[in-house]
Amino acid sequence: MALQFEALGSFGVRISGADADSLTGPHAEDFRRAFRDHRLVLLQAPDLDDEQHVRLTRVLGEVSFASPNMKSGRPFSYISNVHSDGTLRDGELLFHADLSFFPEPLRAISLYAMQVPSKGGQTLFTDAGLAYQRLPESLKQALEGLSARHVATYGVGRKDTRPVYDEAAKNTMSAVHPVVWPHPETGHKILFVSRLLTESIIGLPHDESEDLLQELFSHIEDPAHVQAHTWSVGDYLVWDNRTLQHARTHFDPAEKRAMRRVPIQ
Repeated sequence: MALQFEALGSFGVRISGADADSLTGPHAEDFRRAFRDHRLVLLQAPDLDDEQHVRLTRVLGEVSFASPNMKSGRPFSYISNVHSDGTLRDGELLFHADLSFFPEPLRAISLYAMQVPSKGGQTLFTDAGLAYQRLPESLKQALEGLSARHVATYGVGRKDTRPVYDEAAKNTMSAVHPVVWPHPETGHKILFVSRLLTESIIGLPHDESEDLLQELFSHIEDPAHVQAHTWSVGDYLVWDNRTLQHARTHFDPAEKRAMRRVPIQ
């Protein structure tokens, strides 16, 4: 069967006619091209073990060990309520880009579905590059030169409680990034703020900062920019963490949900 590509929407592509081994071998360049062109790649890969998962993801870049849950040295972690060392075990997660509170956010993230709930627990994606393109020109101009602080606050089920930055807290991880951020590889402009992790716009009064952020969050999360992925066991999904923000919908915490995660630096 020949390699086939099926568009998933305005971004993302499903690859069929190939397995993980062929995408690390003869079709590795096709895999890289699909990721580069579509920013999200979906592959159905039954029984993908951890070594295969890591090897496949490394076709796109080296594994990142920056996150605290990667400090064991193992090249993957679990987003899971099944594994004893699983993190973000249940609950809704608001839109965000992983590790935006680091000076260099993750390049990409891959997840592999090991167990999924009967309903809920979808991953939502929104295109922050397209969101920027669709801003009014007057707002684009107003955002030029502004920067925002991102804070490590991965609270689940938090609704719209704003993250709080405590400058005196020794363990508070935070970073400042331009609100309009050029993609490091393409140069395309990205609206780089997120409801989960962005605390404030530097230099603006609190109320003005919050009003502007809420306007940008609502625009980024406009359904016109969002696609939902309903997981099936065996799904391998990898996406550009800079351009595509992601969120998680609520699911019954009594149901099992287990994802293996390999981040790319």
